[in-house]
Amino acid sequence: MKARIAKKQTYNESGILLSVGMIVKNEEKHLEKCLTALKPLLDAVPSELVIADTGSTDCTVEIAKRFTDKVYHFEWVNDFSAARNFGLEKCTGEWFMFLDADEVFDDLSEMTGFFTNRAALNKYGSMTYMVRNYHDAGGTEWSTGTVSRAVKKLPGVRFHGAIHEHLLPYPAPTLSLKAFVHHYGYAFETEEQAKAKKERNLTPLCAELKKKPNDVRIRSHILADIQGGGLAEFLAETLEVTRRQQNHPYAQGIFSFNIINHYMLEKYESVLGSVAEFIKSFGRKPKNIRWLDVYAARALSLQQLGRQDEAIEALAEYLKLYSDYLAGRLAADTGNLIITYSEPSKYAELKSEYDNLLFKTGRRKMTFSDSTTIKVETSAAAVKKEEDCIDEQEWKPLLEKIKNNTAVTDTDGALLGRYMAKIAEAVLDLPYLTLAYEEKNIESNVVFGVVLYETAVKQAGRLPWNERAVLYKNFVKYAARYAADNYNPADELHRFGYYAGRGEFKEALDAVTSEHLKWAAEFLLEEKD
Repeated sequence: MKARIAKKQTYNESGILLSVGMIVKNEEKHLEKCLTALKPLLDAVPSELVIADTGSTDCTVEIAKRFTDKVYHFEWVNDFSAARNFGLEKCTGEWFMFLDADEVFDDLSEMTGFFTNRAALNKYGSMTYMVRNYHDAGGTEWSTGTVSRAVKKLPGVRFHGAIHEHLLPYPAPTLSLKAFVHHYGYAFETEEQAKAKKERNLTPLCAELKKKPNDVRIRSHILADIQGGGLAEFLAETLEVTRRQQNHPYAQGIFSFNIINHYMLEKYESVLGSVAEFIKSFGRKPKNIRWLDVYAARALSLQQLGRQDEAIEALAEYLKLYSDYLAGRLAADTGNLIITYSEPSKYAELKSEYDNLLFKTGRRKMTFSDSTTIKVETSAAAVKKEEDCIDEQEWKPLLEKIKNNTAVTDTDGALLGRYMAKIAEAVLDLPYLTLAYEEKNIESNVVFGVVLYETAVKQAGRLPWNERAVLYKNFVKYAARYAADNYNPADELHRFGYYAGRGEFKEALDAVTSEHLKWAAEFLLEEKD
């Protein structure tokens, strides 16, 4: 029997589940691509697309009408919130999401999974996703940030701010998705064009700041656009304002911006002091993806200062946090300032730097075989050389069996258990392979089944919500059978299987300490509620 993917569910059959709102003006360059990318989501759930045009003179309106009959004219009054609220009033959905015409979604499967899962929709009041801001016309340079664009359409939800408008209230709790849009609004042909847009943004922002000098959100947006010699003075002033409002959603973004700014200016000692302040101020809050930048800047600064042993430990902390990010265990961040070290390319750079430092400090040594293949051995290799220089050929055939839906042998469970951590780290699409693997191949091998699903669970955050639920439920099935065969209360996997198999997810959560098992129990508990 093949692992079953949850079928699409629909809700609000007599009405609209999701309203998507947009304001546009002369967007013929991007609009069709934007709406074509959005269409799979609109087709998957009961939805409506509401577009307010503020005076286009090109083909924007004609393009919009090919995708929706809800296209309205709004007389522009130099206020983005006014235009957004005009469109919002036309929306009738249970949820509301907004985007710009120069934003193009990449993979919408995770978001579709959320909007087709009633338990998730009932649990959360808002949602964030990622944005990739391109800085060049060729699309080769970008930065990443989190955007807060989707909320339950509760009474009183409105846009605020003449520019860089935002929704309030923003209902909790918030779900953080890895789904992202490609944003081309800053991908200009010339530096003059980029500078002109920043100046355009700064004029209304500075006008707002005169009215609200202690508004952390406005200050955050000014930091994103400010140019020239005024940055240092404004940043110092903003830090003082933010220190008095550390619970503000944008506070961590401003502190981390200061850390990265010091690093770019090669003020490495200042970076370390600012990181210490950041951790002291926010260390008791759940970590979010903003911490990736903080940990990365600390590690790289220690390296630049020649404190190699400390740099190694700091890089290890960053790499562990990145694993948490991949697994979906980091909270959302609602600040608008960019996040640099969540990018896979930056992770690869730091991972390479970590390995290089291990070699330089002698914690790892490089040797060459007769075939000139580089092998890495740890400092403990003198004692257990054979175990540390693992031959991938031992587990790669096992991976091929999973990919090719081939039955496993009695010894494959033990083999998978031996290399579980390595496979979980090396095979990033393992959750998808596991869901596609035919269960008839493992029905008679409970040990292999439970270890395979436990390995995949370590990366469950890579899956859309509905497929993640399937993975967890199959894991529980095998864990329950594993516990039933020979229950051992000293084994936390047995404890997890015993309670989760009975649907007692709260008890399962309390009975385990491993993060991936806690994460599974928490997810299933949310599904049950």
